[in-house]
Amino acid sequence: MVDDKIMAVPEEHTMVRRQTDPLRAVTSNWFVIVMGLGGMIDAVAKVWGLTGTIGSWIEVAVWVNAGIFVVLLGIWLIRWFLAPAEMWREMTHPAHGHFFALIPIAMTIEGLNWSLMGREFGGSILDLVMNVAWILSIGFGVLFSILITDAMMRQHSPRPEHVSFAWLLGSVATALFPLLGNVIVSRELHLSLAWVRFVNVVDIAFFGMGFFVFLFFTAFLLSRYFTGPEPPAQVTPTSWLLLGAAAVLSLGVVGLAQSSAHMGLIAPSGFALLLGLALWGLAGWSFLLALTITLRVWFTGQLPFTLSWWAFVFPLSAYLIDSRVLAGALHTPWLKGWSDGLFVVASVFFLIVLAGTLIAFASGRVFKREEA
Repeated sequence: MVDDKIMAVPEEHTMVRRQTDPLRAVTSNWFVIVMGLGGMIDAVAKVWGLTGTIGSWIEVAVWVNAGIFVVLLGIWLIRWFLAPAEMWREMTHPAHGHFFALIPIAMTIEGLNWSLMGREFGGSILDLVMNVAWILSIGFGVLFSILITDAMMRQHSPRPEHVSFAWLLGSVATALFPLLGNVIVSRELHLSLAWVRFVNVVDIAFFGMGFFVFLFFTAFLLSRYFTGPEPPAQVTPTSWLLLGAAAVLSLGVVGLAQSSAHMGLIAPSGFALLLGLALWGLAGWSFLLALTITLRVWFTGQLPFTLSWWAFVFPLSAYLIDSRVLAGALHTPWLKGWSDGLFVVASVFFLIVLAGTLIAFASGRVFKREEA
């Protein structure tokens, strides 16, 4: 638990201190590891396929990511049991609360990862895993989005240092659910038409939530960035979430249109592809903006390694998958080549972040939590 006396002192009169507490150090932010690793697994599968040695390595990686998720989820639940008041303060904090969206995001990515395990498990087991992951994801997603948004509405005015692109995690989550739902629809259409239609309609609703929250929050965030002081250097990795949200929304609208048309819920239309391309264009602009911000901060020496660096990996993975999907839909070779180039960049980022993570764990630095 956080010392109540410390919590009672105004932030501007406190000194930053480091505490080594392995249990309390594992916050919701750590689920970004599952997010980044899972995104890279899906990207490798999209680019290289699931056959041969690559397929075997993908299966190992899925198991590893699932193990990381289970451990983190177990610790996260234990913290709720041991210190519910502290967890509630974290969830309603104007900066830290948004990272709770990483839990449903991680659940969705786990479902997408497990959809790649067809060689190892039967269809019924995979269908069960994906359906459970989808149901839990939307359940936690709605719960956290309501509680966090309500907490934000009750604050007088957000401090500039609390405003970052981490606010887009909610829209990333609600836009991700349809990606898993589309896989469920394609796999289970012959099993239960009523169920997959329900999944598809719910996914469309969640896409709408994610899309409009993305528009509202992006407008607000850019306004704060333009008119307020420069955000702290440590939030730089969150700038990549603008890329991730746009890419996931692009994937979502194209996949939902295909699934809905396949079931006869809507007539085939090119509008979804047009909107997908528009969001893909926004993702490309966001990629260049995030890269510029990151390099500028990096060259000033203000960007030490933290686990938040995993936020570099997932958006790139989503963007390259989006580029690959659109290249196939449009039969555009240059777009496929662009996705191949993005895969090289994402792989370099992944290896750097993975090495940094292993070093941080070996040194114990990740268990030192900074507090005001």
